[in-house]
Amino acid sequence: MANSTAGNIVRMVPPLNITQDELNQAIKILKQTLKEHRKMKNIGIIGASGYTGSELVRILVNHPEVSIKAITSETHRGKAFSDLHPFFRGIMDQTLISADDIIDMDLDLVFLALPHGISMDYVQKFKLQKFRIIDLSGDFRLDDPETYANGTTKNTVLKKRLRKPCMAYRNCMPTK
Repeated sequence: MANSTAGNIVRMVPPLNITQDELNQAIKILKQTLKEHRKMKNIGIIGASGYTGSELVRILVNHPEVSIKAITSETHRGKAFSDLHPFFRGIMDQTLISADDIIDMDLDLVFLALPHGISMDYVQKFKLQKFRIIDLSGDFRLDDPETYANGTTKNTVLKKRLRKPCMAYRNCMPTK
């Protein structure tokens, strides 16, 4: 049965026959489901002492679905991230660790913010870990845009070598 009031349709809904406890339990289950769906991603940043790493921290430090669990630097291990980047003082004072230390951490995603030529070694090193890797260097970029067009990419070689899906994107060459 519908009533029309000032152009709005109001539907008559029969009352639900549930107790307050049942309603609270349903709300609890709904909240848990939403929480699992929007689970905070635990990330690590390898090579955070440079410009790319600091910019990545700047972008992600306040992201609502990201928790930076590990920041690494081999040369500055043991120092606070904010000691290298003073503008992060009080915002990101996490201690820099070695990249080897992330192996035992519960991470969902690891960013490689390393100099060109180094990332491939880290991808190879961490290929059996459960976390996904996003490389921000040029190691997996292709030199010739024509290579993308004909479908012959580094991905074919990398998939065989790493036994993991791997992607190189064109137009990610800000220095060219």
